[in-house]
Amino acid sequence: MHTGVNKKIADLIGLKKTSILSPKSKTLRRLTTYVPADSAEYVKNKLFDAGAGSIGNYEECSFTTEGTGTYRPGSECNTAIGSAGGSRESVIESKLEFLIPTHLTNQILGTLVKAHPYEEVSYFITELTNTNQEVGSGMVGELDKEIDTKKFLTELKDKMQINCIRHTAICSDRIK
Repeated sequence: MHTGVNKKIADLIGLKKTSILSPKSKTLRRLTTYVPADSAEYVKNKLFDAGAGSIGNYEECSFTTEGTGTYRPGSECNTAIGSAGGSRESVIESKLEFLIPTHLTNQILGTLVKAHPYEEVSYFITELTNTNQEVGSGMVGELDKEIDTKKFLTELKDKMQINCIRHTAICSDRIK
């Protein structure tokens, strides 16, 4: 993870321009929901607060499409618009879409149900196979200046406060 142990090690040894060495896939989902247009900003803000819509260094990311939703309330409904057992309703709605981290799905859906004005909330979760550039194994980056490889390993050992470093064969006298 971009804030995990490997990031702490990268920071300790002074790496800049860091990125995940082996990004992980299937850690993101797309949440799609339909909300009356006059409630869209309120619902969006609640979902952002719950962790929806973050992409790398960007927050509060979403996509909105306007349209008309229709429904006919059943006789047992406690409807926000129209009346129970009434005729079909047409409502100007916003289709909201967000990327959400898989591990926050339940939290975000709980927030959606609480924030949404409808008694029955229509939503869809789509599994994504995208690689998540913020989650994975290892980290790579650049040093401020080129350094002798053996000197780097000695400095690494000192910074990590360890007695021994195991590494693959040295393939270059200098690294950056």
